[in-house]
Amino acid sequence: MRAVFAIPCSASRIALLDSSPVDRMLANFFLGVNSPPCPTKFFTSRHLAVAWLQSAADGQAHPASA
Repeated sequence: MRAVFAIPCSASRIALLDSSPVDRMLANFFLGVNSPPCPTKFFTSRHLAVAWLQSAADGQAHPASA
C-alpha cells in the first residue's frame, strides 16, 4: 500500500473501500503514519464512498464514512 501511494497521480481524492475490520485497522494505521498525496478516507459503504468522491466536484460537505 505504501508503494502505491508514493507514486504521483492526478487523483483529487482516494476512497478505500472494504468491509473487513482488519482492512479498516490497516487503512487507519496507514493513514495515521503516512501523508497520502490527496484526501483519502476508508469506507465500508460504496454509496458513501462514491458520494464523498463526487462531493469534491460538487463542492459539498463531506459525508461521514461508515
